[in-house]
Amino acid sequence: MPVRFGVSWDAGHMAALNEPYNRQSLIHTLQRTHAEVTDTFKALGLDDFYRHPGRGWSPAETLNHLTKSGRELRKSMRLPRIVLRLLYGKNDVPSRQYHQMRDRYQAQLARGFRAENGKSSLAPDKITTPTSQRDAEDTRKKLLQEWRDVSKALVKCVEGWHEMYLEGYRLPHPAFGKISVREMLMVAIYHDLHHLLKVRQAHPRKKSHKR
Repeated sequence: MPVRFGVSWDAGHMAALNEPYNRQSLIHTLQRTHAEVTDTFKALGLDDFYRHPGRGWSPAETLNHLTKSGRELRKSMRLPRIVLRLLYGKNDVPSRQYHQMRDRYQAQLARGFRAENGKSSLAPDKITTPTSQRDAEDTRKKLLQEWRDVSKALVKCVEGWHEMYLEGYRLPHPAFGKISVREMLMVAIYHDLHHLLKVRQAHPRKKSHKR
């Protein structure tokens, strides 16, 4: 089943996402997900971009959180592999499939888990609404550029990993403990999609009515 991306995403569409597993499919899905995040946050009105939905994060803060998460993953994957082996040991069990990691993540969310609870550095910076439209536009451009830079750097990093390394090395996750690098990338994909869906649900794109 092909990857399904589009403005009409809902939970069912996310569940229909193909099963990224090997390196090339993980890279492809990361790239598509990153592009969707960029397009969605870029298309939001400035008021919506900075508006807080109740006690939750604004889209601006969500984007900052996604950037921090991607930067942290890339930083971990760039460590010398001998250091990763010494710190986290060898992965000796087959990696789970994408839908299994997605379901595990959803179960953790239902229990109240938040990634930033386990690692406060992943919590977004507090971003207030700029006082002028120009400042608001400049701040969004800056946040989007930081996201693009981190996204491209993460994909480039994954491209340098052989299949056997994705399977044989582990990284720590605050909800799952030590998991394979392959599983960590699956979680990263779902994490971005999860936040993207929440923003899209809170700010649905208006349909154009052509006469």
